[in-house]
Amino acid sequence: MKTVNGVPVYVKDVAHVRMGSMVQTMSSAGWPARHLDDILKGEGASTLSVVNACGPRWPTFRRSFAPELKMELLFDQSVFVRSAVEGVLKEERLPLD
Repeated sequence: MKTVNGVPVYVKDVAHVRMGSMVQTMSSAGWPARHLDDILKGEGASTLSVVNACGPRWPTFRRSFAPELKMELLFDQSVFVRSAVEGVLKEERLPLD
């Protein structure tokens, strides 16, 4: 808690507070599976830059797990970002009506 001009300011006054998600466990083709944390970009960061920086590190990530474990990328937002950028560039090359 912080006091401003003699008035207490609580976290609930300036933010939404909630408990984070529990570790997700699931089954994949009959084998136990676990969803690890997402990689999220910070404010003002480029999705493509983050993905380009993480991509070469996948082998390092994989080596940190036991060899019998399989690691898979489930979702890649950069696919949609690249598609949107390509669409804008394509439109830019077209003559205006």
